[in-house]
Amino acid sequence: MKLTLLTIFILTFSINSNASNKCTISTSEKILIIKQNNNLSKYLQNTNCSKSTISKFVKIISKANGLISSKVVRKQLSIDNIEVNITPNRFKVYNLDQILRKSFSDDSIVLKNIKISSSFQKLNFNQETSFQVECNFCENLGQKNFKIVINNPIENQKTQLWGYLDLYVQKLAYVAKKDLSFNQDSLSKSYFEKKSVLTQTPENLVINIGNIKFYKLNKNIRKGTSLLKRDLFEQNIIRAFSPVKVIIKSGEINLQTMAQALESGTIGQFIKLRNTRNKKILMGKVIDNNLVEIKL
Repeated sequence: MKLTLLTIFILTFSINSNASNKCTISTSEKILIIKQNNNLSKYLQNTNCSKSTISKFVKIISKANGLISSKVVRKQLSIDNIEVNITPNRFKVYNLDQILRKSFSDDSIVLKNIKISSSFQKLNFNQETSFQVECNFCENLGQKNFKIVINNPIENQKTQLWGYLDLYVQKLAYVAKKDLSFNQDSLSKSYFEKKSVLTQTPENLVINIGNIKFYKLNKNIRKGTSLLKRDLFEQNIIRAFSPVKVIIKSGEINLQTMAQALESGTIGQFIKLRNTRNKKILMGKVIDNNLVEIKL
């Protein structure tokens, strides 16, 4: 008798335990995933599942994009001994980040810090619902406001989600390989490496360090920092009234002579020179330390 009662108790416990792991999730044909949404029930129409089961369901679908089979989701939930009846049999997942990404044709544009600033009642919609992105001034980089227009023609409803994001562009830049001090005597190409970086001001990046030895830093640069134009200033590589070597080019003929610099100059700058023989005043381009080029 005792054995029979024990057997009945075990069977009853087993049946109740299995029943507690069964539940139903009902959603819609389209789901819009927003990372900052903490109210997971907004993805569903109704459910009798526990919070942990709903959380696992949302975690699974959040990793997807596009059409999903309920059967696949059920299978993944069954790993945790959870038996869930999910309707409809198929539904489509839209990720807010990816909807916004598709609205930009330039693949080098990177979207960061996407936030929805307006409230939303639900994030599950019928099959006919469409999502349209509107973003004013998004052809420029920086922080921008955007609007998602959710059009539901069946219910004749239009709702709007407002938000903001930061737009960056992926660019190649020269990044310091070590900490650099502003009082260093000279700079070398070996101090930098070319890397892909995110920036909102690509026009400020130094994109050529071929003449870096002619520049000095006006501030300390930390390791891993992109080199910017404003971080550099040109050194005078020719001093006023000093003797300089002059290369005179005329067609295929190159001549070399000496002259006196009448003013200081930086790389690429044109300065006045005095011919030491006939005292003529000439204009030449600074091309290296104490070296000027004159083209006739």
